Amino acid sequence: MREIADEAGVSLSTVSLALRGDRRVRPELQCRIRAIADELGYRPDPAFSELAATRWRHRRSMRGLVLALILHRQTNRLPSPQQGFIEPLRNTVTARGYNLDVFDMEEYRSASRLQKVLCNRGIRGLILPAIPTLTHLEALDLDFDKFTTVSMGVGRTVTPFHTIGHNIFRNTRRVIEEAWQRGYDRIGVAPFSHTPLAREDAYRIGSALYLREVLGADATIPVLTSPRREDDLLEWFHTHQPQAVITHTAKAYWLLKEQGIQIPEKTGFAALNIAHTSSISGSIVEIQVVADAAVDFVLAQIRQNAWGIPLHRQVIQVDGVWNEGSTLPWRIEQPRPLPEIIEG
Repeated sequence: MREIADEAGVSLSTVSLALRGDRRVRPELQCRIRAIADELGYRPDPAFSELAATRWRHRRSMRGLVLALILHRQTNRLPSPQQGFIEPLRNTVTARGYNLDVFDMEEYRSASRLQKVLCNRGIRGLILPAIPTLTHLEALDLDFDKFTTVSMGVGRTVTPFHTIGHNIFRNTRRVIEEAWQRGYDRIGVAPFSHTPLAREDAYRIGSALYLREVLGADATIPVLTSPRREDDLLEWFHTHQPQAVITHTAKAYWLLKEQGIQIPEKTGFAALNIAHTSSISGSIVEIQVVADAAVDFVLAQIRQNAWGIPLHRQVIQVDGVWNEGSTLPWRIEQPRPLPEIIEG
């Protein structure tokens, strides 16, 4: 096709359109391009031609596509994890050339009313943030056979849809391993838990218990799994005197500092979920990366003409990124090797 384009003095795309008989190419130019193609002995590849046509049909059918983010308000407020997804999702959808509409379930009398609005607007793709409770999932009584749906994040309830979220188990493991390699013994993990227990709690606690078994009792102290009460954290700290404390967020850092705990001079600290600009060591949760993966996944499902609840649910987990910070300094000059069982 390059030779045809050079001979005709046109672009490759014009040659492609002309050989397909596209009306956007003038009839006389089409005839000239076809004559050159015949002279050069050009024969189109049927498989390639079908692939190109399929891509063009999808591009036309998805032009002006609108995706919907369905939110679930709790006690008259929007949970911060859900609110934090809006801007990253909008960034990704806009970058892909589409539009994002945000819907709050509390603003509609019923799921059927919301569904009518979605259908009237021609919305095909739905993105659901982590579902807070089973009650919220039951309230989302849409006819999902009319939509292509993915979930974001890990909530207290597992949805039947393809899900994109953070790899909570691996992120927890990464932070504990980092403290071990830097020379800390008596590593204290306080992931806390929700009431009732959330699925994300199980991943954090499970990872901490696994590494306690692998590293040995001398390397770690009992995992603090109680609900998020300040008194429990302080009692646990004073009882076990950990060399390093690892918690879910940076909130515990400020609590310990207020109690006169010298961080990092005597006690190291790391968090499992921190922001890019934090001076605290730990794992950065990349919400934008999760948003990118969720949007790309739902767009791919739409292109594949997938509808409704999938027969085989797929889960994509995104690893966190280590933030050096200043609260978990090295206690040894060279990294301490990890036990062989947890390599890889």
